[in-house]
Amino acid sequence: HRRENPLNYQALSSEILAQYRKEIIGFKVVSYKVEAAYKLSQNRNEADYQHIIDDLAKDKCNHAIMEEMKRLKK
Repeated sequence: HRRENPLNYQALSSEILAQYRKEIIGFKVVSYKVEAAYKLSQNRNEADYQHIIDDLAKDKCNHAIMEEMKRLKK
């Protein structure tokens, strides 16, 4: 989900950054295995399923999921 007001580190003052510099920790995550399930709410009743599709349609980022749910329901 996109945040309404995402944090922009470039907009922070140098004073604020200096205060928190010791608390900021960078790290890297390397995944070695991915486990996924292909579900897309198929256990929902027709009304709930349609409501989910309608909600997904409100945001362009969700259109691929919405289209897949429509395709699976046919």
